[in-house]
Amino acid sequence: MSFISEYYTNGQNMNRFRNYTVNRFSNNGDKIESDARSILIPEGTLAEDAAYGASLNAFKVNFKVSYSIDQATLAANVYRNMIQGHLEN
Repeated sequence: MSFISEYYTNGQNMNRFRNYTVNRFSNNGDKIESDARSILIPEGTLAEDAAYGASLNAFKVNFKVSYSIDQATLAANVYRNMIQGHLEN
């Protein structure tokens, strides 16, 4: 079996997930939450990015999504907890 086959089979999904999380978020729950919150409530340069703004608005319109800042903050926290829960199991 090739390295690629082994990487994508035989229960290696969790290893890929862990590796991605460590590389993307430095295994830091606060970073997971803050990045998720930034996507839902863009600030700074992300808020000024026209393509991102158009994509976020299209998502909200096409999927009939509307949320408050408090709801976005709660969603980011839930996302963090879900990611960390999967890593702990």
